[in-house]
Amino acid sequence: MRLPPYDTLSGHFNQHVPNSAPLGDYFYWVFCGDYPSVLIDSAGFPFEVIAGVLTDTEDNGWLLTGLFREGDDLTDLPSQFALLHNYPNPFNARTVINYQLPVRSSVRLEVYNLLGKKVATLVDAEEQAGYRSVSWDGSGVSSGIYFYKLMAGDFTETKRMMLIK
Repeated sequence: MRLPPYDTLSGHFNQHVPNSAPLGDYFYWVFCGDYPSVLIDSAGFPFEVIAGVLTDTEDNGWLLTGLFREGDDLTDLPSQFALLHNYPNPFNARTVINYQLPVRSSVRLEVYNLLGKKVATLVDAEEQAGYRSVSWDGSGVSSGIYFYKLMAGDFTETKRMMLIK
């Protein structure tokens, strides 16, 4: 769907989450722009898949539902710095790395190969507090294990990802 500049969109969303989704922390992202080539903005929220029993045995999963409208306060800020797991992982050529900033920070997000050589700088900027997402296209490097490192303020964290071509 394309929106003219300065237009808004409101509506109800349903996202099917299969029962086979591994337990753990996830992040629901919505992108604005001509994704993935042009990313103008993004917003999202964290959620957790926990063990439990479904009440409807015929259900193949559950729905993540919500409502968004013009004027909704979507400015809830994270309470702490975090570097989240990239998705998908393993990946073929392109993956998305999510992170969160509780305060405005100077941010560097870098990708390193197994030998510790920096292969990409994805972010090197001052950023406002909030939930962030950046895409990495690894088509120019060989298959293997890579590390992505977030440095924001006094926070530093590194995670591993696997590129399979």
